[in-house]
Amino acid sequence: MANAPSKLEPYRQFIAAERRRGTTYRRIAELLAQKSVEVDFSTIHAFVKVRSKPRRAVITMLEADAENTSTTGVSASQAPAGTPRIPESANAQRDAIRRLKNSKSPARRAPKGLASFTPDAPLERLDEKEARRLRDELQD
Repeated sequence: MANAPSKLEPYRQFIAAERRRGTTYRRIAELLAQKSVEVDFSTIHAFVKVRSKPRRAVITMLEADAENTSTTGVSASQAPAGTPRIPESANAQRDAIRRLKNSKSPARRAPKGLASFTPDAPLERLDEKEARRLRDELQD
């Protein structure tokens, strides 16, 4: 079912000219009321907003396409017609993110004289003598 045309459509050029001059939506509503067109300023705003920007093509299912490409061995340039093409820069970014996520961070050593924490090892209690030694080192 198609949408009914807006009652503001005949005044499209007038509204566009007024907006270019910086006229507010409220003032445009007043000017249209003088032409016997009763409309709220918010309706004019919605009318202008819908018609002011071109619609963008939405690329969907990028992850699914990337997985299909890697499993089938078909690159984006060899993909069958009708499948959305993933820009090469998007593939490069995705690969860089994947490499970063899968990379191991270099092992960090604790500064000399301080206790170290190993994320993979369970926590252990220090005996009183060791705790006292560490406390003394930190206070020096």
